Amino acid sequence: MLGAVLKKMSIAVVVCLLFADARATDFYVDADTGDDLNEGTSPDSPWRTLSNAGAAGRFSAGDRLLIKSGTEYAGQQLVIAGCRATPEAPFTVTAYGPGPKPVLNLAGAAGADGCLATVYLKNSSGIEIRGLEIQNRAGSSEATS
Repeated sequence: MLGAVLKKMSIAVVVCLLFADARATDFYVDADTGDDLNEGTSPDSPWRTLSNAGAAGRFSAGDRLLIKSGTEYAGQQLVIAGCRATPEAPFTVTAYGPGPKPVLNLAGAAGADGCLATVYLKNSSGIEIRGLEIQNRAGSSEATS
């Protein structure tokens, strides 16, 4: 009896995880060829700016924001607000494509709410950020190692 109950619970968990993954969306940003009027959901129709990508409430658990390798975002702040992801289904911000890490540089400016953070996480949880060059260096958008 207990074995049958555990088996049913295991199947229910697997089904929930499959549905959670099915709803996850990849979003793309490319400063060189993107357009903020694009859907942003494929490498062929990426957004151009971080501000458009970070529109409040856009991201969910399991989603990914993929920023084109070799691109630069000087004077732009990425704001991730109201994203409720989890360690099991994080919202991930990372690079895509070959080339050097994308450079995100607020360039010494203040962004949303006067915040000096190049990536500003506001009322969000379960966020993973990797594979990016993140800086806030005034007078330069040159990447550092």
